[in-house]
Amino acid sequence: MRERPIILLVDDTIENLQVLGEWLETSDYEVRIATNGDQALQIANSSELDLVLLDVKLPGLDGFEVCRALKKNPKTASLPVVLITGLDGPDERARAVAVGAADFVTKPFNLENVSQIVKRQLDR
Repeated sequence: MRERPIILLVDDTIENLQVLGEWLETSDYEVRIATNGDQALQIANSSELDLVLLDVKLPGLDGFEVCRALKKNPKTASLPVVLITGLDGPDERARAVAVGAADFVTKPFNLENVSQIVKRQLDR
């Protein structure tokens, strides 16, 4: 693990990017930002990342499709992906597992909960 883990934060809501991005930076993580699925895949393919925090509802490719694509690509297949969504039913959780997500955070998110999940995934 590098000194400052690099996290790709993917969300199309500026407020979420600001809150999570600032929190991650102050928690000593390096942050890359994407606002849609295509950008997320481009950054993941051209960067060395340690974790992806990925919103499910995105313009174009949704988070489930992005996660599936990351898991199919040998370069990014081992990258832990944590899905973030306002959807919290058993169908969404089952779908998250099916596409290879390592964990699932519901909105509105609690930064302490996100912190525990990020640390747990980075410690693996």
